[in-house]
Parts: sequence; structure tokens; C-alpha cells
Amino acid sequence: MVVSIIIPAYNSEKFIRRCLDSVVNQIYKNIEIIVVDDASTDNTEKIIKEYAEKDNRIRPFYSSENKGVSFSRNIGLKASTGEYIMFVDSDDELTKDAVRRMIDIAVKYNSDYVDSYEIVKYVKRNNKVCMFTESKVPKKHLVLGSIKENPKIISMYMYSKGKLIKRELIGDLIYDESLRVYEDVVFEQTLKSRVKNYVMMNKPVYFYYQREDSLINALGKKHTYFLESAKRVKLIYEDFDKEQCLEKANKAYENIKLELDLQKAVSDADLIIESMAENVEQKIDIYKKMADLLPEKTVIVTNSSTLLPSKFAKYTKRPNKYLSLHFANSIWKNNMTEVMAQKQTDQKYFDLIMDFAKEIRMIPLPVRKEKSGYLLNSMLVPLLFSGMDLYVNGISDPESIDKAWTLGTGAPKGPFQILDTVGLTTAYNIVSMYLKVPSFLAPYNFKGMAKMLKKYIDEGKLGMSSGEGFYKY
Repeated sequence: MVVSIIIPAYNSEKFIRRCLDSVVNQIYKNIEIIVVDDASTDNTEKIIKEYAEKDNRIRPFYSSENKGVSFSRNIGLKASTGEYIMFVDSDDELTKDAVRRMIDIAVKYNSDYVDSYEIVKYVKRNNKVCMFTESKVPKKHLVLGSIKENPKIISMYMYSKGKLIKRELIGDLIYDESLRVYEDVVFEQTLKSRVKNYVMMNKPVYFYYQREDSLINALGKKHTYFLESAKRVKLIYEDFDKEQCLEKANKAYENIKLELDLQKAVSDADLIIESMAENVEQKIDIYKKMADLLPEKTVIVTNSSTLLPSKFAKYTKRPNKYLSLHFANSIWKNNMTEVMAQKQTDQKYFDLIMDFAKEIRMIPLPVRKEKSGYLLNSMLVPLLFSGMDLYVNGISDPESIDKAWTLGTGAPKGPFQILDTVGLTTAYNIVSMYLKVPSFLAPYNFKGMAKMLKKYIDEGKLGMSSGEGFYKY
């Protein structure tokens, strides 16, 4: 079986050799390589010709004017002859066994669409690798069938590169050349609406490089383009139960209410989740204000990252119904939460919160003994302190420190990337607390950390929430 690998290229001289090397060196040799140069102004065309002269499997095409990646992919589709199609971007690469693995799966499961569960990502800044993320993969291949059999196929990875697709499935489908970005999304979701047997493989095989100068990063109004592609996707699934989906969405929105009057806000509350900044005085103040306003049934949980619930229990005037429920960051992806009681918490309310966490699709982790930082932050906070300590003491810079951690351990983020996610204000509040406890002054330079964080905060660099912290977003 012939596999057609389509590579659109534009001004790719810095990285196309890496891409072509990964493709021509595939263990599976029965491939044709279609490279479409979209009127590059650098040495991309020269490099493509050089490779084409050495390997007759490479079929180059050259556009006389720049028309965009969708145009290039469509040229590749029209020119391809393989039974299977695969798209690879010119700044990305494949593992050596990528095509062989995917073909084996396609044959074994009679699949018309094979997907690597997620890609392995290298985030590039100034042409240097600064973050490595290896996707979580299942223990075995996921044979999901058609979209009617398994609607969750819709939410699988939305871009068409790094997939092995049967030509029959594509048919006369082409990329929408009117879309500047997110053209993959429309193409991909159209394929999913047609798929007969969708398989997610249990090993990443595609390396994705995100560059600062890439088109997606350069576009200031990328949300606008995404919405446009989303509109196109909506039309694909006209046979979906839209009314049911709409009803669920409306119900969710109806349950979200902004109330500025504290008494009205808590008057009929079953559960209150306090998620204020790590400031002891402010937390005590809000508990005191709420205490006499709450109905008897109300359970209170704190989402504090580091503070012990026992410190605040008496101020709630219901210590038996007070405990901790600490969510991980980005809970839509990292759906983990920790449930921790304090000495006065009634067991039935601990069990109630465990059940609540499950109901909202979290994975609740019981913390059986009160501990500052619970499980996650007991391990995470020392990492963040160590990273900041290296920085404020002049040992190295945030990017290098992050790289040491991510490349050295395979972790998705380094301490400064995590700090940007958490928010520098929260970090400052935590550091400020430790400044007040002399026994914690060693081995970390908390004074230096506090001064550094305060400078960033004063400059409006609060992390991802403000668009800039230690990095720009």
C-alpha cells in the first residue's frame, strides 16, 4: 500500500531539512512524498530540489505566487496517488517508525482513519527549544468506530496533520482556501463526520514545533478566525441532536449568576467554594461576614493552595461542615481535585464532597491527614521556590531553569511556566507568608523572591491572565 505524505512549505529553509530527513528515512518505504513550495522567498525551493534529486519518491511542486497552506495541501491532494494520505508540516517531523505503525494499525483494525493520540510538542522561542511536552496516551489502541457509535470522536484532536487517512474517506474533500487559519479544523471535522472506523493509537509519532513567527502566533485576532471555522464545523453536524445540546448549554448558563449582594448570594447555597487569594486576613474577613448569613444546610470548602482549613474553621461557625477542596490548574484538562478534612469536619460531609467532585467529573484524591499544600502543592511549591531561588540569586535565567526541568525530566512545564499559569499574585502572597516565619527563611531567599515578584506585578506582568509574566502569551 502506497502512503502519500503531503508537505506544504513556505520560507522553511531553517527547518525543512529536519522534516524531509524524518520522512525519507521512514522504515516503511512504500511512500510518495509530495512537497508543495508556496512561492518561498528564501532557499526553501533550492533545498527541496536538492532532496528530490537524491530521492525519486519526492515529487516537488512550486507555486508562482503565495496562496496559503490550504492551497498547497489541495495541490498535494490532487497530485497524490496513494491509498492512504498523511499531512506533515514543513517545520515538524515524524518518528522513524511512524508510517509503519500507522499502516499496521489501519490493516489490523480495518480503519479508515488512524490518529496518534496526541502529538509530542516542542515549543520554540527564538529558534530554541524551551518546552517539551509528551502527550498522555492510553495503554492500548482505542477503536472508536463511527461518530454515531462514539460521538466523543468530535472532541478528539482537531487538526489533520499527523494522521493516516484512507483516500476513500477523503473523496473529493478539499481544504477551504478562504480560511487563513484553523483550516485544519473544518477539514478534520468533515472527515470525522464520514469516518467508519476511527482508531486512536497508543503512541505519539508526530513531533510538532510551535514557533514564535508562525502564522497562528502572528495573528492578533486569532479567536475571530477560530469562530469562523467553528461556524463551518457547525454545518457539518446538521444531523446532530442540536436541541438536546442547546438545552444542556442553556441549563448550564442559567446556573451561572453574578450576585454582588453577599446575603442574596449565599441565602440558599448548598455548597460554597471559597477561592480567594492566599491572604489570611481577607479569608477570615469573608468567613466572618458569611457566618450568620448562611442557611443550616450550607457546606463550605476552601480552595486554598497552601493554607490549612483548621486555621479558619472557627470563623465559619460551622466547623463540622468545613473542609478543603483544592482543584488543579486547568481543570478542564487536569481534572484532579484534593479533598482534605480538618479535625472538626464531620465524616459525612467529607464523603459528600468526595461524591460532589465525582459528579462534576473530577478525580477526587482523599488527603487523610491535614497537611499544608495537600498532595500536589506539597511537591509543587518546593519546586517553584527552588526555581525562583536560582533566578533571584543570579544562578540562571527563567528560560534555562525551565528547560533544565522539562528536558531533564520530561515534565510538560518548568517552574516559571507553572508560575505564569498559577499567577504571580498568588505566588507573591505565598512567598510573603513564608517571610513571616523565620524557620522557613533557609534555604530559600524569600526576600529576593518577594522583591522580584512584586516588580513583575507592579509592571502588570501577572502571568497568563494578563498576557505576560515570565513569558509572553
